[in-house]
Amino acid sequence: MSSLHDRGSIAMTTEKSAAVFIVPKDDTEEPNFCIRTGCTRQATRHPDWEDEYCSAECVVAHCKNIFNQWCKTKREAEEKNK
Repeated sequence: MSSLHDRGSIAMTTEKSAAVFIVPKDDTEEPNFCIRTGCTRQATRHPDWEDEYCSAECVVAHCKNIFNQWCKTKREAEEKNK
């Protein structure tokens, strides 16, 4: 996994918040947008989120949706194999 420094950005955090604020070094970078269905906000550069989400709320909501979809598919496959 590459670090934010490798991507040409600087990450700053505060002790009171787990939020990550990014200061891009290059203004020509195209913004990524959050991949959670229904979210239209710009994704935050975060090493754990792979630049795919705008907030921890969207990470949790997206993971919950994917897990529920996986459970449904698994149940349907088990029903089909009975």
